[in-house]
Amino acid sequence: LVLCLRAWRLHRRPSDFTLRVNYLHAAPVESPSGVSLLEVSHLEGVPHTSMCGGKGRCGTCRVRILEGGHFLPKPSPLEAETLRRIEADADVRLACQTVPLGSPITISRLVGIGAQLEAARAPSTEPLGNASELSEASE
Repeated sequence: LVLCLRAWRLHRRPSDFTLRVNYLHAAPVESPSGVSLLEVSHLEGVPHTSMCGGKGRCGTCRVRILEGGHFLPKPSPLEAETLRRIEADADVRLACQTVPLGSPITISRLVGIGAQLEAARAPSTEPLGNASELSEASE
């Protein structure tokens, strides 16, 4: 049933593809509404780290919300606990747990290959995050 619903969601009319996500220093993508930011990345072929497979436990899919934060619901208890545990800033969310209610949203991936790509494209004077985020991004 889940696979059928996902297939239906992907094959709807193009006008139903209303979620627009802008990645820092990358081309924006459009995706079906009702999906998490991590699912948007995976559906659109954008590299995005997620060690726990989107279960909200590891924090490796975290993103910094640069614009459009008002389109996001409050973190669930699971997401809030993980964000507290990793000592995330207030503008950081877990991509696997964040389903935007509207768009556009502008994000910066903070861990793994996505963060490395964004750091390589970023101007050298632009801050990319705190020291722990940068050290994890380089691993």
